[in-house]
Amino acid sequence: MLNVRLIPVGLFLMLACSCNISKQPYIAYSLREAQRLSREGNSKNHELAKLGGMTRIVGMVHDRQGKDVILVGRKVDGQAEALLNDLVVALRARLLFDEWPLVSIDPTKTGRQEVNFRGRIADTQFGMDFLNCDIILKKYSLELLTPVDAVQSYKTLCVNNIKNQIKAEGAEVVGVHWLSPDSARKLQGKSIQAEENLQTRFWFYPLEPTRFVAREGVFCIKELRLGVMSELDYANKNEPASLQSSGEAFAKQFTENFQSVTSTHPLLKRLKVLYDLVAVAEGIKNLQDRPDFTYLLKQYEMPAVLTPKEHDLIQLFALVERSDGIQHALQISGGIEFSTELKWLNYGDVTPLRDICFGAGEKRYH
Repeated sequence: MLNVRLIPVGLFLMLACSCNISKQPYIAYSLREAQRLSREGNSKNHELAKLGGMTRIVGMVHDRQGKDVILVGRKVDGQAEALLNDLVVALRARLLFDEWPLVSIDPTKTGRQEVNFRGRIADTQFGMDFLNCDIILKKYSLELLTPVDAVQSYKTLCVNNIKNQIKAEGAEVVGVHWLSPDSARKLQGKSIQAEENLQTRFWFYPLEPTRFVAREGVFCIKELRLGVMSELDYANKNEPASLQSSGEAFAKQFTENFQSVTSTHPLLKRLKVLYDLVAVAEGIKNLQDRPDFTYLLKQYEMPAVLTPKEHDLIQLFALVERSDGIQHALQISGGIEFSTELKWLNYGDVTPLRDICFGAGEKRYH
């Protein structure tokens, strides 16, 4: 069986100082043993499937002599579990296909949007969760999900921006009427004196590149924080640049209150651990004398989770009534994208992390 052990806190005072890791017991998880047990058909082993119960991966040790990589983490209440299935998806993306896991929802000429995956994460739970988290972001931006007080929707921010713009022109907004798609189509051919057609892309990203402190085969992954970025595309390039502030304000509010939004929409907790697992995969990819994980990379079987190939195009339409009698039409649609990057930092003393896996009197923890 997979023997996953909790490691005494006393061994890690230096590690806590160099990597800003809290002083709690740690879990060590051998990928060599995980591969062996998986090959032998122990897929239902709880500790095997859930990386020993860790929810926060803090580092890894490369055991060249034992031809192993040992993950080090801890269990933090309220965070999503790290799963072997997800780690395998991340390993395949980086080691087999040399691609970053990515999902994007892109416009087409059919009125629907095409869902595109990279890193071969389609038809996996990893890919489905990536997609669903991005859909949460998109729907929240368009005020289609339960809001958090401190994070206004992109829809609200756009309307406020339009009101300020109209006020600067010497008029006032006397009413904003949100229209169904059918009602909006009836506006075609009508005399509209002013129109805003906004399409904004929002995506999650690490506020800082994932950072590794590396020394002598010991790698500490500094904890990352996630945020949201925005990019505005104008259908009319002559639109005032001030409208971009709506997307920027939404991204800023979402980033600053990420934990509050996550509490309201818990699926977003999965993003953090998925980013951590991609960081682990990238770390393993860059190892010299990398251990042989052929079974995990090529033969390990995971249940298929069918991911969609298309997604409904969500558009909002409004007719803004102005005090000067001008009709002002507003159309908002959103796009989403995921991207990531990693950066290696070769400094800091993290050698105590090796003690997690190689303690006195025992060669290793599995």
